[in-house]
Amino acid sequence: MKNKTINLIFIILILSMIPVKMLSHNYFQIYNNLLWTIVIIVVTLTSIYFTFKLKFIQLNIKKLISSFKNSNFDSLCVSLGAKIGVGSIAGIALAIYIAGPGVIFWLWISSILFSILTYCESYLGVIYQKGPFNYIKKGLKNEGLSLIYAIVLILSYVIGFIGIQANTVVKSIHQIINISPIIITIFLVIVISLTIFKSINKVLKFITKIVPIMCILYLLLGGIIIIFNIEKIPNIISQIINDALTLKTSLISIIIIGIQKSIFATESGIGTTSIASAIKKENPQKESLFQVSGVYFTSLIICTITAFIILTNNYQLHIENINGIELVMNIFNKNLGIIGNISLLIIIFLFALSTIISGYYYGINILEFIYKNITNTQITIFKILLVIIIFTGGIINSSFLWGIIDSFILYLLLINIYAIIKLRNKIK
Repeated sequence: MKNKTINLIFIILILSMIPVKMLSHNYFQIYNNLLWTIVIIVVTLTSIYFTFKLKFIQLNIKKLISSFKNSNFDSLCVSLGAKIGVGSIAGIALAIYIAGPGVIFWLWISSILFSILTYCESYLGVIYQKGPFNYIKKGLKNEGLSLIYAIVLILSYVIGFIGIQANTVVKSIHQIINISPIIITIFLVIVISLTIFKSINKVLKFITKIVPIMCILYLLLGGIIIIFNIEKIPNIISQIINDALTLKTSLISIIIIGIQKSIFATESGIGTTSIASAIKKENPQKESLFQVSGVYFTSLIICTITAFIILTNNYQLHIENINGIELVMNIFNKNLGIIGNISLLIIIFLFALSTIISGYYYGINILEFIYKNITNTQITIFKILLVIIIFTGGIINSSFLWGIIDSFILYLLLINIYAIIKLRNKIK
């Protein structure tokens, strides 16, 4: 009875957040900031608890390296495909643009600390299979809460994240080539349709091919720009640390934005990594550590390269309705000319494509959970809706899409952290 009461209160809390969107923008922003502050405290305390409980396993380099042996490469590619979207480029650029270089320090710290949550949710994902909605249902015996999580995941990932990927691709191409955004969007829709209207196994194989290519390409080009500006790097590192630790009125905002970007980039605590970790029935500890290495690769390498690229150049440009990608494109053009712009365009397209396809894979898993005997007709309808979302995302305001993502990620965090804490004795 006690557990049922706690679960009911938790569901009411989640549902009570939804009408807040109806309030004025200023009230909603205040509410959203307050809620993010509370959630960050909860996530931080939970991460500290599991770090001690699991004996700092996310920092055990020997075990992290050993997890690569005979590893489940498909699961890592799906997970990285979802993580390393345009947010690793545009999102980081936007964070620095808004709050300054100090956000990167807090992104580093929180990524390392919160990676223990990736371990926990991946562990549960292997045990219960399918993803967080499954360990909430079977582990907590709470079908209502699992359904709420599944629906919110569709709203945030299938609508929010996929929409922002499409928006960034369209903006990028339009900035380089003066083509109507609608034409670019139609082209993107055609490319995505050719991919998702295939079997799920073929989609998985496609992800495992494009993820390594896009990562290597970005590391190569980003590395070239950093080498061109290598003398600035020591000063940039000093600037990041000083800006993050200097007492000032904006420090709390810098910390919150840095942690937010860490959560968005690594997905630690959200629960989605457990969907990827459940692709094959692996050793739970090994698979979980393998996913932790994906967190470090995303935050400490991909996001850090983006930060260094931004900070070696002028990032304080005045841009209306900024997406973040405009800053990066300006820097690539400045350092590498038209070749840089074209190369970045290819990278952005691949990053967006991998996230959209991974989001599609997540969406199929959610539908299979909601509809026990899902039909081919229902899957086809979902694919058509996905295409409509991509088209809409390509032409609407990016601020609206970031608003959707920012709001719903909070709900996913709260539900998933609650589930991890309740199932803590299952995690070894």
